[in-house]
Parts: sequence; structure tokens; C-alpha cells
Amino acid sequence: MSDLKIFMVGPVAAGKTVFAYMLDCYINAHPECGAVSKTADWDTKEYFAIIGKAFGKEPWWPSRTERGALIELKWEWEFGDRRAFFDLVDPPGEDIERELKGKANDLGILNKIRAADVVFVLMDLVGHQDDEPIKRAQNAWIVENVLRNAAAVRQVVIGVSKGDMMKHRLPDSSWADKEQLIALISDMMPEFNISAYRQQLARLNVRMVMFSAVGTVPYLDEKKF
Repeated sequence: MSDLKIFMVGPVAAGKTVFAYMLDCYINAHPECGAVSKTADWDTKEYFAIIGKAFGKEPWWPSRTERGALIELKWEWEFGDRRAFFDLVDPPGEDIERELKGKANDLGILNKIRAADVVFVLMDLVGHQDDEPIKRAQNAWIVENVLRNAAAVRQVVIGVSKGDMMKHRLPDSSWADKEQLIALISDMMPEFNISAYRQQLARLNVRMVMFSAVGTVPYLDEKKF
């Protein structure tokens, strides 16, 4: 038995909810990837059903997670004779920002980051361009806090969402190229101090990928974990 604890973090509208839903859909629809997803509780199955219905009405994006709603999704993945139990915590972006700015500690975000085996930190560079300066700084602050607080032995996956809207900046053939993604983030998110965190980004336990939530999701190889 191999237990993994996963935590998902990111600013408002980065695509955390969509990512969780599409990841589950992808694993269920592609058994050839080597993983089998088994929803472990009623709340998780109900949650994915609600998100799926929202996609049917509004294909591009469901409603934002309401502030104060702490969603925990629990399911089990099987990789051949191995198993991994996932406890994926998806709080709304506003609550994450309040904690990382030091204005609350009711969710224990930093503790969850430090305790996780895998941390998914999502960023939306497309929406970031339209945000006010204060909000842009908050978005960068979230990524920096993950890199500061995730232990070196943990797996950190930095996901740039809405890749289908950024193909003019980076073709999908390069969506897993860390150096090109670092250059893209540096160009579009100058608030994130790339030079200060380049050493952390260069670590083998830090992976970077762009994805399109409405079409494809990154292929996750269990050997990487």
C-alpha cells in the first residue's frame, strides 16, 4: 500500500476545481495510462456530478467555489499492484489568499503544504494580465509560498492553466518544457521573482506543465511520484 497526500492550491479562478474534475475524467476515460480511479466516498462522487452538470450548461467554466467552502475529495488510484489514497483539499482562492497574507489561519494552508506528498499549485497567466496590481502580487505570493514551504523531498507540480488560450505564446508541443514555461511566467508575471526562486524551480522534485482544462490534462506518470 502506498499512501499519497495531495494538496491543491492557487489563486481565485486559477482552475483548481476544473483541474480536479478533468483529472478524474481523464483517468476514468484512459485506462491505458496505467491508473484506475476509484471514488471512495459519496461526497466526492456527488461533487464531480455537480461540476459535470455545470460543464454541460457552461462548457468553459463552472461557478467559483464559494468563500468558506472547504472541499475535500477522497479517492483511490490503483497502479497495477500498487494503490494510492488521495485526500485532495480544494479551498476557494479567497481563503487561500487571506491565509497567505497572514490575515487568517483557520485552514492551516501552510501546514497542509508542508505535510503533502504532492502539491499542485495552479496559476492562470491569462486572467492574471487583467488583474489589478494588488491581486497580481497576491497571485505571485501564492507560488512563492509553496516553493518556500514544500519540503525538498516532496513533489511540486506547477500547472499553468488555460493553455488553449495561450497557444500563440507557447505551442502545446512545449507545454512540458520547464525552461520555456519559466520564461513565459517571467514574461507574463513579473511580480513573481524568478531569479530568487530559480534554484527551487530547477530541483527535480519541481515539475512544470501547461494544460487546457477544457480539453486535455497533463499525463501523470506514477513513477514520477
